[in-house]
Amino acid sequence: MATSPVQLPRKPGQPAGSPPPSGGGGPNDPLKKAEEMKNKVMESLEPENMSVPAKRLIAGFIDLTLIGCLVAFLHVPLMVLFAVLPGFLVSLVSTLIVAMGGVLILLKDAPYQIAILDRQSVGKKMMTIRVVKGADRQPITTADSVARNFLLAVPSFAAAVLSLLNLLPFKILVGMVVMVLASLLLILVLALYGFEIFTMFKDLEGRRWGDKKAGTIVVLE
Repeated sequence: MATSPVQLPRKPGQPAGSPPPSGGGGPNDPLKKAEEMKNKVMESLEPENMSVPAKRLIAGFIDLTLIGCLVAFLHVPLMVLFAVLPGFLVSLVSTLIVAMGGVLILLKDAPYQIAILDRQSVGKKMMTIRVVKGADRQPITTADSVARNFLLAVPSFAAAVLSLLNLLPFKILVGMVVMVLASLLLILVLALYGFEIFTMFKDLEGRRWGDKKAGTIVVLE
């Protein structure tokens, strides 16, 4: 005696004879898992859900990018002045602009208040963190800012010294030397910044080498 196939329940509106609904939407649905993972990643990228080290990295990237853009922007008029001014004078001004970038890095955490920046750099303001000193979390001084950012500013001052070579008359030899030193400068940047990031993640309080020298710590607002 032949047995009739078991008829599975259909959803309302599903035509007869159509295959039963799949298990889509269940706990093991790949699409649902991917959507949940995407939501978790997006939530972790929101500033209020980030860890302090992650905020510091983003804030540092913002600050250094803004300073770099400012230095590049100030070089734009030099491209025009190069046609009317002596080359050595243009090179000297370029050197001063690059050195100014290093000064801005040194002072980016100094206790100034400009508009909405309350003793914070632009990046730290956006990431809602600030630099403090001591157990009572007092504002840092200008000297503290210079001490904690010294290693970060070294590449800018090295680049300024490198640009001084353009003032020398031996253009061909100077050009070769500049290329070699520029490569070494890139290695210096990666080494110094990598060292600061490494010490920040290694320290239990999240202090990088500059923080230890200045006695500072970065906290949430």
